[in-house]
Amino acid sequence: MRKNARLRKAHRIAILIGLLAIGYFMKDRLIGQPTEGLLIDAGIGFDVETADADKVDYTTSVSSYVLTENSVTSAVYASSAPNFPQIREVRQRGLNKRFIAGFEKVYVISEDYARYGIRNMLDILFKDQFINDNGYVVVCGGKAQEIMKQEIPGYPSSVDFIEGMIDVGYTNNFFSKKYALIDVFKFVGSEGVNGVLPYIELKDGRIQVTGMALFSQDKMVEKLDMEETRMLNILRENISNGILTIQKSP
Repeated sequence: MRKNARLRKAHRIAILIGLLAIGYFMKDRLIGQPTEGLLIDAGIGFDVETADADKVDYTTSVSSYVLTENSVTSAVYASSAPNFPQIREVRQRGLNKRFIAGFEKVYVISEDYARYGIRNMLDILFKDQFINDNGYVVVCGGKAQEIMKQEIPGYPSSVDFIEGMIDVGYTNNFFSKKYALIDVFKFVGSEGVNGVLPYIELKDGRIQVTGMALFSQDKMVEKLDMEETRMLNILRENISNGILTIQKSP
């Protein structure tokens, strides 16, 4: 009887030690990390440099929310490398907080990169299980990095302003709602489909939609102005909203 009691006691002690050991090794996963210690991804900008025919450098500009006890601001982290996986390694070396992906609202592609071809960007995003494929995609004049760094009063980042601008675009000028990353995956991978994306620029000191970027597979081939964009949208979109003014005579 005493022997059995000692065995039961030893068994209970072994179980207790095991539970304590599991708790010790799992404590980092069980205890949540304060939001102040995180960088939450809001949007990504893509640029390309092709000055040398034998050398291509890509730049991504990640706009991340910086959370403090009393405010929400943003910071842009730009990194360059010959390929996208290497860019992530370079970016991580300059961060002092944990980077959280999956909350992207907008992807901004420079015109230079759009004309060069965006397939490699789409490949790396498609393989990332944490990327938000419902975020909007736009093409910009100039550098995407400059668009991402714009400070807009009343908004924590330029990404939030661009998201709202594309959202309300559906209510006028006959724009569609189909400008998400998942829609870009579809038109790049579909035969006989020419994709379109909103074209934005810094104009008169603010970010504006100034037309549409027309694609053939993964390459931008033309930039349409707003009058051409309205006509294309009327012909292309089945469900859209806008005002069409027809003048018979002066």
